[in-house]
Amino acid sequence: MNTFYIQEINLDTLNKKNIIEKLKKKISYNESVEQSILAPDGLYKIKNEDIIKYRIVNKKHYIVEKFLEKYTLFFTKNHYIKDNHIQYNIPYNHCIHTFIRLYFYNVDYSKNKMVIDIDNTSNKIFNIYFTSNEDENDFIFQEDISLYLDLLNV
Repeated sequence: MNTFYIQEINLDTLNKKNIIEKLKKKISYNESVEQSILAPDGLYKIKNEDIIKYRIVNKKHYIVEKFLEKYTLFFTKNHYIKDNHIQYNIPYNHCIHTFIRLYFYNVDYSKNKMVIDIDNTSNKIFNIYFTSNEDENDFIFQEDISLYLDLLNV
């Protein structure tokens, strides 16, 4: 899965409550509560009382200037490799992060999604990015991203 970030999205200036409510009224979405345990040696998740460790692998990344004529697009292709060894503990040096993840999509079968992560404690947006199986040159991808950016007033 490809992940894209737009540099011009300023999280500090977004009015979270109005933006989220506006998006929920305009386009389809799914919502889930996620919990990640971050440690120096990887990402941990607890599922069915089992501790599962993932190693983050950065495959590829680059920057596209003048995306849609006025944006700077950051592309990254990361994935997680599951460690199949049984984990009995989490490293002492770790951080537990619980957050709400919203997946917005233009149509039910869309391959291009906007993902917004909201901190569970502060109730503030801390991450906005786009996911797709396509690259930045795909026409449908460009149309979807343009729509999402218009809805965000970027």
